[in-house]
Amino acid sequence: MEIARSINSPSLWGLCVNMKNQLRAKENLHVVFWLIKDFAWLMHFRWLGMAMVLPTISLGFWITWKTYRQAVAGTSGVSSAHDLTDIALKNDIESEGESRKEVWSDFYHNLAISSWIMGNGVWMTGEFFFDDGIREWAMPFFFAGLFVVAYFYLVVGRRMRDKN
Repeated sequence: MEIARSINSPSLWGLCVNMKNQLRAKENLHVVFWLIKDFAWLMHFRWLGMAMVLPTISLGFWITWKTYRQAVAGTSGVSSAHDLTDIALKNDIESEGESRKEVWSDFYHNLAISSWIMGNGVWMTGEFFFDDGIREWAMPFFFAGLFVVAYFYLVVGRRMRDKN
């Protein structure tokens, strides 16, 4: 009886697990939105593709924001990208079975994905309505996504490996 009460009582651990499960559910929904958007693009279903752009991009940036908030939780102010790298290297606190390094990895990857999907949205819009005439407007978003991933692996990831 006591065990059941302690499991069902609200606790910090329970809140953390619940938040992680909610975020995971949103990540899964994001993948579904992304697949529907790309399927509509492939099949030239303009109305469906355009209807899926905003929720896909919005949810992607929401997930990115949430992982950023998780990554900086419990740290002091962040004033520069160098500070972000330093914070990512700190592995003092582990929560929910994930280290800060893993959470920062999620953040950088989610930021790259969000940039990439923005580029997809611009490119798709150009194909649907502008005879593929605005593809070059999509390029900065793709380059931004590649830059974020490269920065993570070449700078942050290297420093993480060197720390261990």
